[in-house]
Amino acid sequence: MTESPEPQKRIRYYYLKSQGFRGIHVDGAIGGLAPNGRGLVIGLFSERGPYPQQVEFDIRPEGAAFKLGDEVPGSAVGKQGIVRELEVEAFMDLQTARAIQGWLAQHIVALEKGVSG
Repeated sequence: MTESPEPQKRIRYYYLKSQGFRGIHVDGAIGGLAPNGRGLVIGLFSERGPYPQQVEFDIRPEGAAFKLGDEVPGSAVGKQGIVRELEVEAFMDLQTARAIQGWLAQHIVALEKGVSG
């Protein structure tokens, strides 16, 4: 009579980067409950000042072509304030949200203690 094999006590995960993978800078998050009420939606954003939508420059003739001169003071047109650029949106169920909450808490404690890991 053969003994049944013991169940495995370990599992190996492989982390592969998708084609859309990229590193992003995060300044904050926005979101809330998913519309179906079964999870959370979180948008991570970075903040920056706005770029002008248009600017005028002087031009100087240079032979048959021209050379770009200085920006005309006061010609910039654009948004005022701070731009929050949404970088990624993530949807997660409650179990995943709790797991991420625990992971964040653990790493925040380590960061506050000055330990990397």
